[in-house]
Amino acid sequence: MDDYNKIKDKLWKKEILVGHTKVTEWDKKRHPIYLEAEIKEKVNQKSFENLKKMKKFRTFTISGHSKQFAGQIYDELNSKEVDFVIPKARVQKIKQLWKQWHLSDLKAGTKKQEEALMKWKGRPKGFSYDKDVAFLKKQSLYSDKGYKYGSEWLAQKLPKDVEKQIKGLF
Repeated sequence: MDDYNKIKDKLWKKEILVGHTKVTEWDKKRHPIYLEAEIKEKVNQKSFENLKKMKKFRTFTISGHSKQFAGQIYDELNSKEVDFVIPKARVQKIKQLWKQWHLSDLKAGTKKQEEALMKWKGRPKGFSYDKDVAFLKKQSLYSDKGYKYGSEWLAQKLPKDVEKQIKGLF
């Protein structure tokens, strides 16, 4: 079995308090909200840019938790739900990196396939593998350099400057 998803080393992990939940009619207590970020080194996975196997590369994961919600709390990090204890501009920078780099080692398509899907104006909200495949087939992009969309996970390695930004925000 291929070890493309094997974690070689957990290089860095940090948790920060970003704020507290606001009082609601169903919960009169404020609860702390934490974000946890991790940078790992992984091995033996193909690049989504050129399909060449990367012997080792870095990847970023992030999640959050509070009493009221946990996991991918990206949407909950807004002023309507949270009293922030860190500057909102910092939260926005974290969210920007989250959106672009979280799980960058789990890409279903090549760079060309992913770019075509991102530009697709009629793309339904949420994930729909079958609709994505149908669209890519119409664009003659289902197979790119012999790689069929979704046939394995591809990775985009975390650039050093992005890693530095993440560490600086945490």
